[in-house]
Amino acid sequence: MTLPDPRRLADVLNPINVCEYDGGLAEVRLGVTCSENAPQKELRIPAVQGQLPPSTARTICG
Repeated sequence: MTLPDPRRLADVLNPINVCEYDGGLAEVRLGVTCSENAPQKELRIPAVQGQLPPSTARTICG
C-alpha cells in the first residue's frame, strides 16, 4: 500500500481489524521514505493489544 503520510499508518490499519480472529496485529514491518531524496527506512512497529499505537506511528518520520 502507498500512504502519502506514513504518520497516519495506525489511522489506516487499525479500523481494518486485519487479524481480529487471531487477536489482532502482532507487528507491522514496512519501508518508509520520509522525503523525496532520503533513503528508505525499514521499520518494525510492534502492536499493543492487537493494534498499532498511534503515538508510535506518528514518530515514523520524526
